[in-house]
Amino acid sequence: MMSETLFDAPAVKTYGELILSGSFDTAGFPLALGLKDACLVKDAARRTRTPMMFASMLEDRFLRAMARGWENRDWCVISDLVKEGSRG
Repeated sequence: MMSETLFDAPAVKTYGELILSGSFDTAGFPLALGLKDACLVKDAARRTRTPMMFASMLEDRFLRAMARGWENRDWCVISDLVKEGSRG
């Protein structure tokens, strides 16, 4: 029901399938570009004194993933970090 109504967007379906399959080696959008974009958002927000907590969280996850050598993998590889963090 969810994938046919509220979350029917192609990007949600595509990335949902990638996350479920764990197929991050072919990058549609490389992690390094995600980090660059998060930094650009944070820089713009800093200039206007606008808090961007989600961009900060993404930047931290991108940096953790890059520290593991994942910079050329698809950016949704950060879902692996989320899974690790949920294992308590």
